[in-house]
Amino acid sequence: MAFIDDKGRLLGKINIIDLMVIIFVILIIAVGAKFVLVKPEPEYITAEVLVQNQPYEVISRITVGSQILDSSQIKIGEVLEIDTIPAGTNKDLTLYLNLSVRREDDRIYFMNNEMLINHNLEIKIANLKLDTRIISLDQFPGKESKILLNVLFKNTKPWLAEVISKGDIEVNNKGRIVARIKEKDVVQSQMIITSDTGNVYEREHPELKDVTAAFEIIAKKQGSSFLFHNKELKVGQGFTFYNENYIITGTIISRE
Repeated sequence: MAFIDDKGRLLGKINIIDLMVIIFVILIIAVGAKFVLVKPEPEYITAEVLVQNQPYEVISRITVGSQILDSSQIKIGEVLEIDTIPAGTNKDLTLYLNLSVRREDDRIYFMNNEMLINHNLEIKIANLKLDTRIISLDQFPGKESKILLNVLFKNTKPWLAEVISKGDIEVNNKGRIVARIKEKDVVQSQMIITSDTGNVYEREHPELKDVTAAFEIIAKKQGSSFLFHNKELKVGQGFTFYNENYIITGTIISRE
């Protein structure tokens, strides 16, 4: 028997054109099944987000390893690291998150929300819905630099000017020293007075002091910027120092 007979049938049974159609349909089904049944490996990125002004009840429920869940309670990320700083009676949290994302062209999406620096992102951790602000993407904690700053604390109360000392430190929530005073200088604050004749004079304030302190800071590097307490370290920028005995805010007057 011929392999293909005079009627175009394979082994006298199946029309060769029908066979090609059947093979084509099988291939289409196989390719479709691959896309339906074989899920692509998820892509993960590290996102640094800020959660502001949170009470202890919230902070205590978020730990390293806490899972981030979607509306179906499926894990879509986790907490890699946590930093906290005082914010009045509450605290601000910086969370480093490992998030499952998808890319479309040059854009990154998490739960259908495009991820952009300084944009808000709502996440669910430990059954808490948190409104966060994205600080950086794909910057794992550990990219740090040692920065030297000179900070001016104007019009400081005499008792505080006395308490501030060379060697004072700020410690983060992990017990690590992140800021240290290297030098300190104190002068009398100046004030403006007007005489009865309308003349204006600059005189020393009878009580207040101006304190200039040189700091060594462990700052996070983000691009060409350096951040401390999630604020860029720039001349003219405000700077807050959290010591165990006092909290004081001044202005950065120089940076090395």
